[in-house]
Amino acid sequence: MLSELMGDTRFPTLNDFADSMLDQLRESDPNLLSNVLGSDLLWERLAELDFALEPGISSNKSCRLMSAQDGPLVFNLAREEDWSLLPALLEAESPCLSWSDLESLVQNRSRRPLLERARLMGLPVSIPFDAEVSVKWRDELFTAGGKNNSPEDLKVLDLSSLWAGPLCSHLLLNLGCKVVKVESRNRRDISGYATPRFFSVLNRDKELLVVDFQNEDELEVLRQMICDADIVIEGSRPRAFEALRIDRLSIRSLQTRKQHHNQLWLSLTAYGRFDAAADWVGFGDDVAASAGLLDRSPDGGYRFVGDAIADPLAGLQAAVTVKECLLQNLRGLLDFSLFRAAVVALETVERRDDSSLAPPKKVRTRC
Repeated sequence: MLSELMGDTRFPTLNDFADSMLDQLRESDPNLLSNVLGSDLLWERLAELDFALEPGISSNKSCRLMSAQDGPLVFNLAREEDWSLLPALLEAESPCLSWSDLESLVQNRSRRPLLERARLMGLPVSIPFDAEVSVKWRDELFTAGGKNNSPEDLKVLDLSSLWAGPLCSHLLLNLGCKVVKVESRNRRDISGYATPRFFSVLNRDKELLVVDFQNEDELEVLRQMICDADIVIEGSRPRAFEALRIDRLSIRSLQTRKQHHNQLWLSLTAYGRFDAAADWVGFGDDVAASAGLLDRSPDGGYRFVGDAIADPLAGLQAAVTVKECLLQNLRGLLDFSLFRAAVVALETVERRDDSSLAPPKKVRTRC
């Protein structure tokens, strides 16, 4: 749908692409996020990060490009548990405690076997410009059972975390929708601790519902809320929701025909919700690299573009796609992903080898 909306439009940079995405949302409300550019949304988290552009190192310092035996490999190790899994991944006897340790262990290994093993272990690892990632997204859309509602009449239930999903629901809220943000009582959204001011910007004015996912009574209340929602946003691998019976198929069995035919379900994953890719873990920087969204560095290597750029690109594009579905009275499933967002955005940019896909900019920060 997005590709059809964009047509043959081309942009000098991803900053311009993001400006265009926000402008499309403003067709529904010209006052949406006044004094903010779409490109600001790509960069505003940096206000809370100790940012310095370094080749091969992401803005938040948790993702790095390193050289394997047969080419570059990307490791995104923002979670403590990821570091604990590295000895098993690399079949090393001692702990891997630093990036230099990891580099020395990776340099004599082939990329593809490491990547396949990492995927099985749930580690966010990728190969830049990976031609073997041929994910086909499968939207399942149909005409709604009722008439179009105005945004003010729509209830959005946001079960996502981090950046892409919360940005999408933030934009929908500012278009007039009522948004309820759902968090786990035992595992809160880590962004609230890592970048609290940015978290506040994305989630202010949303109603917060904290759920104990080990409590069946609370889960049953949540299931009913999901049944009633006009728009559901979720950002987990499908099997996680299946285990709790809050996945789309389980919810369908609880819904009335009217509820199902008037609900839009936005699934935001790393690489898509079907086949083997449904179990792959990924975040903004490593997924963007896999799609080929990297800049050349002066030393001939590569550097990351922007700040976890697949995340805000996915949030913006998802919001535009949801808006378009509502305008066309379409409901059903949107199989969205960070990879899809990176590919769609990259296709619109007239790439030049000597220039950045998204030149750093001073943002009109809201943090």
